[in-house]
Amino acid sequence: MKDNIVFWGDNEQDKKILVILRLRNNDHKVDIWTFLKDKLQDEFVEKMFQDWDEIDVSTFPEHHTYEERDVTASDLLPETIKAYNTDLVIRTEEEWRVKVLSSRIFQMMSNEIEALHGQVETLDQYDKTLWETAKGYNNKLNAHSQERNFTREQYGELNKILNECFEKLKTKMNEENKQYEQQAQINREQILQKLKELDEQAENEALLAKTFDDLKALQAETKNMRLTREGRKEIWDKLNESFQNVKDRRKSMAGFRLEKRINGLQNAVNKMANSIRRDKDSVDFQNRQSEHINAGKLEIQLRAAKAKMLNSRIESKEKKLEDMEKTLSELKGQLSSIKAKAQKESDKAKAKKTSEAKTKESAKVAANPKADAPKEGAKVAETAEAPKTEEPAKEEPKVAEAPKAEEPKAEETVVEAPKAEEPKAEETVAEAPKAEEATNEDSTVKVDSEE
Repeated sequence: MKDNIVFWGDNEQDKKILVILRLRNNDHKVDIWTFLKDKLQDEFVEKMFQDWDEIDVSTFPEHHTYEERDVTASDLLPETIKAYNTDLVIRTEEEWRVKVLSSRIFQMMSNEIEALHGQVETLDQYDKTLWETAKGYNNKLNAHSQERNFTREQYGELNKILNECFEKLKTKMNEENKQYEQQAQINREQILQKLKELDEQAENEALLAKTFDDLKALQAETKNMRLTREGRKEIWDKLNESFQNVKDRRKSMAGFRLEKRINGLQNAVNKMANSIRRDKDSVDFQNRQSEHINAGKLEIQLRAAKAKMLNSRIESKEKKLEDMEKTLSELKGQLSSIKAKAQKESDKAKAKKTSEAKTKESAKVAANPKADAPKEGAKVAETAEAPKTEEPAKEEPKVAEAPKAEEPKAEETVVEAPKAEEPKAEETVAEAPKAEEATNEDSTVKVDSEE
């Protein structure tokens, strides 16, 4: 696609003329020179037709006309010029318009990419928005290159700037990822430490409700914290275990439901007492108003009827309140009895579990003493020096020779004892969110049905 063309034509007087067109791509303009044929030298004409790209305006004869037109105008040539080779003019007109529009697009993209490059160079931290913007420009640039709207030089120029932007953003991204992972590790350790503390807090049955609320708060806090995928999965699994642990403990409490019933009944008692108080206040108000000096006879009768109605209501409510308080007292007594019984059974189960563990271990050692005997002389010597105070010699004569006779310890076996009180066959381990729902359902107070 050349920026200069030369052809013959006629002017408005139908005189033959030489026409030279030059495209100024940056200005989106076309220069038009015309020369009368009878005033031109053959050498000049021959030179103009030989090489269009080497046209030198300074060598033009003095007798010529000049006109400037916009390349995007409807017609490239003015009406005063009639070209002999109209196909050349039409083809040139179309090609130059495409070239100018492509140039405009290139200039626009060049300005945008330069602006992006300036923003990236001043970045202190990774910006995802700029990354997406750079990707968008890269896609546009590739599309224009495939459609041959840009030259190789133009494509290479913009692609180089975009690559610099990507490299800078990648560096910032890696720095941020490193900081993210460091912060995620700190968050993970903090959350796991809190979970450990809450698990220890759950050992106290009186704090189970508070522990459950603390777990819910920690769960909500964790959702918005920076964590890696593996760290988040680990924490969710641990949260699920902690929720299930609290749930099992709450269900294992013999008086849990009874305690909830007591709380619900206590709330009902408080509401009933408040209702009676409000009714009494209303009766006092009616009485005061009926004694007012301006009160009419009908008004006094109305207020007396209202007071009587309220007194009847108060009497009925007081009877109900008395029954509720009596029931509440009985339930509190039952709860105290159940707690004492549960504690006694728990202690008994722990002692039984410890005894069974000792018996089982002793039977195992007595049944197969040689299987556990050490094979090396050094180990035999160490075993011979083991303390014998834990197992009387008259009951187990060969315990001193077996290394496993020293292993069973009450402190270690007691840890597993609570399994006797917490049957897990009835429970299904749920995910963390479901653990909340299940626990909330268990803790629902049904005052009306149980009153």
